[in-house]
Amino acid sequence: MSSIIEVAIPVPLQNTFAYLCNQKVIIGARVKVPFGKKQVTAIMLSHKKKSDFDKLRSVEEILDQEVLLSKEILDFLFWSANYYHHPLGEVLGNALPKNLRQGKPAVIKKISTHKNTTSLSTFDTTTEQNKAIKAVLKSENNFHGFLLQGVTGSGKTEVYLSITETILKKGRQVLVLVPEIGLTPQMIARFEEMIEAKVVSVHSQLNETQKLDAYLMAKTGEAGVVLGTRSAIFTPMPNLGLVIVDEEHDGSFKQQSRFRYSAPVS
Repeated sequence: MSSIIEVAIPVPLQNTFAYLCNQKVIIGARVKVPFGKKQVTAIMLSHKKKSDFDKLRSVEEILDQEVLLSKEILDFLFWSANYYHHPLGEVLGNALPKNLRQGKPAVIKKISTHKNTTSLSTFDTTTEQNKAIKAVLKSENNFHGFLLQGVTGSGKTEVYLSITETILKKGRQVLVLVPEIGLTPQMIARFEEMIEAKVVSVHSQLNETQKLDAYLMAKTGEAGVVLGTRSAIFTPMPNLGLVIVDEEHDGSFKQQSRFRYSAPVS
């Protein structure tokens, strides 16, 4: 017997859409549905008892047997759509790698390993750095914002690394946002050199397979650190314990076209 489901489709329309479905489908999964004269990938949002329309089209394929977008991520994306006054379907689409938007399998293609060669114990923190580290870690179990101010070369990255190491040891994940793609390789190298955890990057210069792999490794918790530009804010991290925004004042954290958002605010 067919049921009615509500889905979000990545189109510039404020409303969601209802379809008939004769299979079991979970909230947060992708489905393939007819829309106009083409097929599109939609996100399952809820089960409905009835629809305002008498004739409904049917879901053509269930793409995910497991949840792709968790309730927490969906809540965040609903908030983003409401806060920035942007169509929900496009916001959800913006949060997914292109391969997932196109309906391709949610499978990691390239398994990579991380070899840690250096320990954080190889450098000594200063009195000021220790003060900052202790202040942040004092609030590690609560939401709290901190401003770490210092000139270039004053050792802010060492503070990031020390706090990150502590958070990772407690089974949590860390998101690091940088303003420019050019800063990403340098920061990645520092974290990979000093952190004993999988570090993945998220930015526009990766190919689609790399973006999908990074997304899924973060989602499964395999990646301890996600480092990227503003779009990395939408990466699912179930055990997120710390967000670092490097150069938070930089205008590059604000998306200026289509779905306009500010990564530090999100």
